[in-house]
Amino acid sequence: MIFEQILVYLLIFFAALRLGVVIVNLLTRQWLPRQESTGHADVSILIPARNEEANIGRLLSNIIDTQTDKSIVIREILVYDDHSTDRTAAVVEEMAAGDPRISLIRGGPLPQGWLGKNHACHRLGEEAAGQWLLFLDADVEVAPGLIRDSVAYALKHQIRLLSIFPKQVMKTAGEWLVVPLMNWILVSLLPMILVRTCRWTSFSGANGQFMLFDSAIYKRFRWHEQVKSDPVEDIRISRLMKKKRFRTATLLSGGQISCRMYDGYDQALKGFSKNIGQFFGNSLLWMLIFTLLTTLLPLSLFIFSSFFRLSPLAFYLYLSLILLIKTLSSLLSRQPLLKNLFFWLPQMVILPVLVWKSIRYRMGGKIEWKGRQV
Repeated sequence: MIFEQILVYLLIFFAALRLGVVIVNLLTRQWLPRQESTGHADVSILIPARNEEANIGRLLSNIIDTQTDKSIVIREILVYDDHSTDRTAAVVEEMAAGDPRISLIRGGPLPQGWLGKNHACHRLGEEAAGQWLLFLDADVEVAPGLIRDSVAYALKHQIRLLSIFPKQVMKTAGEWLVVPLMNWILVSLLPMILVRTCRWTSFSGANGQFMLFDSAIYKRFRWHEQVKSDPVEDIRISRLMKKKRFRTATLLSGGQISCRMYDGYDQALKGFSKNIGQFFGNSLLWMLIFTLLTTLLPLSLFIFSSFFRLSPLAFYLYLSLILLIKTLSSLLSRQPLLKNLFFWLPQMVILPVLVWKSIRYRMGGKIEWKGRQV
């Protein structure tokens, strides 16, 4: 009985810590703010693409149609076709016929020791000529003001790498079971303001869907080349830059960028199990501790003993804490609260499944993504 009570208090303590982190993120407003123009800047938009026929045309149209601020010059939009087997290259060439800023780079053989996306970004960075280099994933959607707001924020805070987590779009129940876990973990573990204000590399964060670099710094250090074989290259680059005392920042979307990352449950499970480690600094131990304290241990107490009978007050306190975390993380992530609460318990069951799949991947298992083993 005493041991079970200690476990209950441990769960309450950990939940209170996580709630504190969420509140810090909320009070410090960790969204990309709307900004006024802060002077001229020219930007190269760089898009690695592999089998993105369904997305690439929409993204290029989004960029052309919505990014119209006169203080921002889109110098070029470079798309690297990474051996696509669909019409990705053809779509880009059709769009390029109507806008000379769009160029297609056809991918060559993947050099030994490189991962495909890292090599594609490296090649794009070599070709780019803008003052700022903006790497975008092909499946994001951009809204008016994205580039202006991002560049203005980077200039205001002297940021050399600004990364943004897009608002996640989910259209199926299977996606709702998995995708909200990303931001739920992120905003309850990482005080995001410390990515910018603290020099400790443990407070690092980045998302490869949107990475805006100071071009001179990027070309000097060739960041993607330094992490050429790392599947979580975004976090590694953020850490490397902080080690060299370059200021970085990671924010949530203020509505300027969104993304439907996965199409259904199977794709979401496969994709997130590949990436979940980055939310824990790639630490297997920390990932296991988090899963134990947020899912396995609470469920065990509910199933094998009576959490409520141990201490009704502790039960209601713990329940209040975790519901507050879910509510405030939904607000921060701009996700519908009622839908998130509806899927809350199934999401908790899915988390250990994701962790197990991630462990199998770390132990030498292979995940195929877009027709290529990673």
